[in-house]
Amino acid sequence: MYIIFILWGCGEKEKTGNLGETKLYFDERLSSISADGDSAFWIGSEAGDIWYMKQRRLQPYNIGADRIYKVVTDSVLSDVRICWIGIRNSGLQKWALGEENVRLVEKYPICNKGCNYSVYDILLTDKKVYVATSQGLYAMSHSEKDSLKLIFLQITVKLHVPVSRLS
Repeated sequence: MYIIFILWGCGEKEKTGNLGETKLYFDERLSSISADGDSAFWIGSEAGDIWYMKQRRLQPYNIGADRIYKVVTDSVLSDVRICWIGIRNSGLQKWALGEENVRLVEKYPICNKGCNYSVYDILLTDKKVYVATSQGLYAMSHSEKDSLKLIFLQITVKLHVPVSRLS
């Protein structure tokens, strides 16, 4: 009787939500992978497609954009995820991604470029949204309607000095 109890107790295994050795095949060129919590992530393609992967389930979304550089989940409302998406040459955009429909919520232009810039990374905090772009580092309020404001710009100056002056 004790042997059955010991064998039953040793047979319990905790299931974890990782990819393990799962192989995924895509018919498109991929451009990004963004973590979403402990066991989920977003995959972005060069053709503007996005996939959400959680517990070996892949949910596709087509937003009809250019190359996807970054996806960050802001909130989940019933069956819709509100996401910030960084897109090549289309800037920062907020989307409502549902299983049945996809809707653009807002675009965030920057001064002198409009929405014609690339977003490479996004960081959400309780109070701010930070955005690393092709035009510098921008931030805006997370909780209220706001516009992106430049907070850091790296300027590289190249000096051309003739070789004859160096001697």
